Amino acid sequence: MRYWTPPRDGADDPSWWRPLATLAELLAVVPDVPMVVPCDFRLVGRVERPGRAAIWQHRHRTTGRFLHIDDALVVYRERVTGRLVRDRGGWRSALARLELAVADRPDPRGHCGQCRALLARRERARDGPLAGRPGGPDRAPAPEPRPAHPAAVR
Repeated sequence: MRYWTPPRDGADDPSWWRPLATLAELLAVVPDVPMVVPCDFRLVGRVERPGRAAIWQHRHRTTGRFLHIDDALVVYRERVTGRLVRDRGGWRSALARLELAVADRPDPRGHCGQCRALLARRERARDGPLAGRPGGPDRAPAPEPRPAHPAAVR
């Protein structure tokens, strides 16, 4: 196992951010989970594991918590021993460890254009067709009662 860190000259390769950006895109329209904004993270490094997927390590700038994710969007958690293991709780568990609040609405100032677009998508998801209906924008509305099938009415 080897550990890679990004060069200190500040030159970023977009592929380093692809798993985090893809996860952020997928979660932007899910209003009941914390918002993942790539600009709020710092790339710490990558764990290169022979014969297995490399794990990207991103640290949240505000909470200081880590998000460990591979190119297939599998998330990992760090054991007390420092070993990274697959998080059986999935991305919801990983987001809970980041300690981000669902209600937080990050300020778009200071974010790149892609992150501002993500924030706008989240706002549309929050204020979209479910807003004001039973269950609110964070949950699907209660199902409408279905009329009886015409054959069952007889």
